[in-house]
Amino acid sequence: MKAGLSGVDIRAWIEEKREEIEGSWITNIYQLPNRIFLLKIRIPGVSGSHFLLLEPEKRMHFTNYARPVPKTPPNFCTTLRKHLRDKRINAIKQLGLDRVVELQIGPEPSYRLIIELMPRGALILVSPEGKIIASTSYKRMKDRDIHPGKRYSPPPSASSDILTLSMDEIREKLESETGKIGILLNRLLNVGPQWSKELLARAGVQNKPLKELEPQMFQRVLQVVEQFKHDLEVGSFSPVVILDKSISQEESRQDTDGELASELLEETLDDVGGDEKTVDGVYEFGARFSPEDILEIAPFQMTLYSDLVQINVDSFNDALDYFFSAQEEDYEIEEEAEIVIAKKVGLEKRLEEQQKHLETQKLLAREAKIKADLLYQYFNDVNELLHAIRTASEKKIPWETVIEKLEEAKKKGNKSAQIFSKLLPGEATVVVELTADSGERYEIPLDFRKTVAELADIMYAQAKRAEKKAIGAAAAIEETMRKLEVERQKGESLEAKAVHSKLLIRRKKKWYEKFRWFFTTEGLLAIGGLDASTNERIIKRYLDSSDLYFHADIHGAPSVVLKGGKENAEEDSIRQAAQFAIIYSSAWKAGIGAADAYYVLPDQVSFTPPSGQYLAKGAVMIYGEKKFVRHLPVRVGIGLIIKEQWVEIIGGPPEAIKARSDIYVELSPGDSPPGSIAKQILGIFSKKLNPEDQAKLKAVNPNEVIRFLPGSARVEKVEEIGKNKKIKD
Repeated sequence: MKAGLSGVDIRAWIEEKREEIEGSWITNIYQLPNRIFLLKIRIPGVSGSHFLLLEPEKRMHFTNYARPVPKTPPNFCTTLRKHLRDKRINAIKQLGLDRVVELQIGPEPSYRLIIELMPRGALILVSPEGKIIASTSYKRMKDRDIHPGKRYSPPPSASSDILTLSMDEIREKLESETGKIGILLNRLLNVGPQWSKELLARAGVQNKPLKELEPQMFQRVLQVVEQFKHDLEVGSFSPVVILDKSISQEESRQDTDGELASELLEETLDDVGGDEKTVDGVYEFGARFSPEDILEIAPFQMTLYSDLVQINVDSFNDALDYFFSAQEEDYEIEEEAEIVIAKKVGLEKRLEEQQKHLETQKLLAREAKIKADLLYQYFNDVNELLHAIRTASEKKIPWETVIEKLEEAKKKGNKSAQIFSKLLPGEATVVVELTADSGERYEIPLDFRKTVAELADIMYAQAKRAEKKAIGAAAAIEETMRKLEVERQKGESLEAKAVHSKLLIRRKKKWYEKFRWFFTTEGLLAIGGLDASTNERIIKRYLDSSDLYFHADIHGAPSVVLKGGKENAEEDSIRQAAQFAIIYSSAWKAGIGAADAYYVLPDQVSFTPPSGQYLAKGAVMIYGEKKFVRHLPVRVGIGLIIKEQWVEIIGGPPEAIKARSDIYVELSPGDSPPGSIAKQILGIFSKKLNPEDQAKLKAVNPNEVIRFLPGSARVEKVEEIGKNKKIKD
């Protein structure tokens, strides 16, 4: 299975994406906890934001998948933003065929962002003067020093490679060497072991000492190398996904003209969900094969894997993105899981200690009570023994003599002496051995200065204290078990989340999403300005003769264009577009319950004021008759549409939004600021979704909700429409 990009992979990827990268602008940079970096990029002439993913030691590619980004950037990310944000990427280049890529960023002399994709590689920011500003890791080696202020030196590289050597030089160098041909190719061409083996496979040559090769076989190797060199130089790549799915060798041998292999490939594609030989875009990969099926992603068909299914793909980048992104684990879930595991381990240890404590206290209580009962059962014998010892002590009889007398009496069968076990004068203690009715014997230490009753009371008190502690221990165990159950449920929830935590494809934004927008129940698009500049842009660039222009009959409102409205708009679309103009006007902030709007034809809208008058930026003159729509409620709808790959937030007139939503929230002017309302709405949506769709909602930024909010608001109603929505997308 592919572990990272090779030098050949990098060259193919750069060739595919160079036009998009060079001349693009870095608008932001994110650093994820799993050492992945995302450069948010604006590509001139291409709508939407694009994300270039950099993972030192492993890979780089554009990604179509959404990833949650930390709210607070780490220090290294802050440094990158300080130097690189809002700057142009002038060039991208690979150092030879090494796994080192350099982005030249900003005015000349440029900053350089170095991505080292080999083991122990790093992401390194280099100043225009060639000195290291920051790196993801710092180290000092014999041939280079990666520390701030030091001049950057790339990793040691081969002195030559397939691109820098001519074919005559390759021939001469090979002929002057000894050893196996595969090792010689790898050392000379610097294409890596895999491609050295591939070249031999294409030539039909075994990896044996060069001197054992026949001249025609050596010539065949040179021809294959020359073709491979040409393909690398001119960028003649044809990327494939190689599946761990074999075509039988017997059938392949019969396939003299390639027809059988083609049929088998088509059958394989049918098995995995398609009927074409080429997969077009990351959106289709999941339907065709799973990441676990992939053995290799290569920029060319590979003879090494001629017995496996090799599927052509339109984009090498998208294939890499699909494969590597599927291997990522949700770092947020990982962090939560680590916390849960740590808590569970602590609680389990505590529970074990509590259970031991409970058993100890139960045993203490039982034995203390038994011993107290035995004292009363042997009351006379114990009392007589204690009296004898106290009397001897009062008469100052040596303790050795006392012990001798007790042992003699014990041998003679004296009943009170029979229970004597030992005497500890220094502790004022005599140990007696009493036998319970069960036959179990107990050695009981007694303070011979106290009476039997006093000693029994002490033991009963000990039993009560132990019983009380046992009750407390049982309660503590119950509480610990409750907490363990909570953590167990959290663990199960995280496992369920993990099942549905696959990265989601980032939804491609449409051109109209630069503005406020919605579709009427009749399917017409309405767009509205966000500010004076976008109001002006909408009119100048998007107001066509077939449209209608709407505006609230109040100062401070957006320009709204209903596309195709002149001929196609019925009463519902006109009312909804008019309400759209009111929702985002000053009527919302004023807390007005209803307001009026008007609409006109495009030729009634002008940026030319009457003589002697001035129009503010974004303002227009309306000439001729206005058509009014009266008493429209100042309310906004926010809806959630559930798609296979993502969820989408829409907003606008309640009637239109409700008709297109799976879950719908209606709001009126209120006191909760947009940020709080957005989080509240996302929480409402989340509670009504299954785990898989909750994972999709996780990729939604609250700003996507805020964009549709006219201002502070309150939630008036929530409806779950689902499959019964009026309009199907």
